[in-house]
Amino acid sequence: MLTQNSIIEGQGYKFSLKTTNPMHYSSGISANRAPQEGDIISKFGTMFKMAIDSVNDKQVKADGLIIEAGTNPDQVDVADVMNSIAEAELSLSMTKAVVDRAIRAYQEISTMR
Repeated sequence: MLTQNSIIEGQGYKFSLKTTNPMHYSSGISANRAPQEGDIISKFGTMFKMAIDSVNDKQVKADGLIIEAGTNPDQVDVADVMNSIAEAELSLSMTKAVVDRAIRAYQEISTMR
């Protein structure tokens, strides 16, 4: 357990912690930890990356159908093009909403005291 004027070494720097309660800090907890296999944070990151990749794939598919409809209009169904565009726009707007909510939640958490 740390005392009120304990010196902690981290990353080559020494700094003193001044606490009002010695229960606030313990020597067994590190704030800068590396992600571990099966960790919920790495799972969330993987899930988030897959979701962004899916949105990107829908945008690329819609763009490809638009280009193909312009170059070969007889081989592309207009309904497929419109559905692809609508799906891409909906997924992008949903992604924007989720990111905005996440940023707003982070800002609220960071301003809590």
